[in-house]
Amino acid sequence: MKKTFLYPFLILVLAVSLCSYYILVQIRPSVMVSRVDQGMVRDSVTGNLKVYASSSFDLTARANGQVDWVALLPLAQSLSVQKNQTLIKLLHDDLDRKMDHLLLEKKHFEERQVLGSSTEMLLEIKTKELNSMKELAKTETVASYDLELIQNEIDRLSAQVKLEKLDDNHFLENFNLQLADLNAEIEKRLVRSPIT
Repeated sequence: MKKTFLYPFLILVLAVSLCSYYILVQIRPSVMVSRVDQGMVRDSVTGNLKVYASSSFDLTARANGQVDWVALLPLAQSLSVQKNQTLIKLLHDDLDRKMDHLLLEKKHFEERQVLGSSTEMLLEIKTKELNSMKELAKTETVASYDLELIQNEIDRLSAQVKLEKLDDNHFLENFNLQLADLNAEIEKRLVRSPIT
């Protein structure tokens, strides 16, 4: 008894569902939609037409800060936006000060490079002194202790010159990294158009 009642009930539910779906599809109005970049739109009934943007974007800044400049003022008319156009600039005075400080350090470094290293000059003098002592040792007696002393000082000075050159290279690498970081931070304070 239960099985005989179950099959007709399922068929009835299925038939009602299909009829309901068919009626809802027939009631829904058909709409003609076309993509328009620019132009006039006319309809015979006022308020019957809705125009939607082809794409919309949520703009967010990647850094916090006060707004310095905005392309579109509040309650102003719409604005035509170009590819990669700057829409909002956040204040970056603190980053400008860091940039000035970094560039000043680079300027001082270059001035020191032009003047040269005092250690390198001293190494050159000691090398000449050692060469003259060796020439003198061929003709006269010169204590080997004096030659070893000058040789040790030359070795120490040449190691110090190598360390100075390493420090110079490290300064330049750090300068380039800090400059890239500052430029990236400044770029984060600009909100650009995402239109491609």
